[in-house]
Amino acid sequence: MSTYFQVHTIDYSRDPSPQLKIVIDKLIGQNILIMRLSDMTEKLQHDNPALKSVNLYRGLPDILRVDIIERTGALFWKSGEKYYRLDGSGVIFESVGVDQIQNSLVIIDDNNVPVELGQKILSSEFVRDVQRILDELPALINGEMITEIHIGESMYSVGVITNQNVKILFDITQPLDLQFDAIKLVYANNRADIKEYADVRVIGKAYLK
Repeated sequence: MSTYFQVHTIDYSRDPSPQLKIVIDKLIGQNILIMRLSDMTEKLQHDNPALKSVNLYRGLPDILRVDIIERTGALFWKSGEKYYRLDGSGVIFESVGVDQIQNSLVIIDDNNVPVELGQKILSSEFVRDVQRILDELPALINGEMITEIHIGESMYSVGVITNQNVKILFDITQPLDLQFDAIKLVYANNRADIKEYADVRVIGKAYLK
């Protein structure tokens, strides 16, 4: 129980966020020999959804080494009146206010299904495809801008609203390149026929209204 083995220094593998540093720095002063590192690791992971991974190592006599990887935001998610940040793997890890979103686009869950921090709600492939839609679609639809993006009847159907109040429907389970080709062709030849929506979820077809 000698103070010789009390944690004096925490050596981080990479700089943590200020909030996480406050949490981990509370381990300073604890006895490094009797720490139950596996329990501490599990608790840190459970209590801090923004942590993607964390490992603790003893550096005798008084250094605690912390190897951490924090989640980075990929998209924003809205369910009901609440906003969240999710990472590239589709995990909800932070609750945010409207002021934190600023001009970023938000995925709106039209079914308002409740979510919890740390919950995986989307696949990494889904996140990747939504990011592709946001990045690549405007150039295919004559420069119309995306104003909203919705998840509606299923978690695989994505509805994009443009600044011309047109809804474009995609199916994330189908090849996105083929759907891009379809909407590009529709906008090139039949843009005047689109009054409400263009549905390209069925490969080889486009339904317009």
